[in-house]
Amino acid sequence: THGHPFFEVVSRLAEARDVPVIDQSDYILRQGARTEDARWKHDYHWNRRGHQWAAEAVLEWLEQNQSVCGQSPA
Repeated sequence: THGHPFFEVVSRLAEARDVPVIDQSDYILRQGARTEDARWKHDYHWNRRGHQWAAEAVLEWLEQNQSVCGQSPA
């Protein structure tokens, strides 16, 4: 999540190397859910729903950035 120290460090490192960053927490919140709903109760690994949201967030990003796949937007 933006504002979280770990996210900020990773984002700066990735962006300095032109690696895109997809904020999964932002995607989850836009779905009207909580980030806690994406992980197991007693650890931070994604549960089934978290993996689904991660895939959807990546798909959304790819649809918005089609040029990275060598295609121009439709």
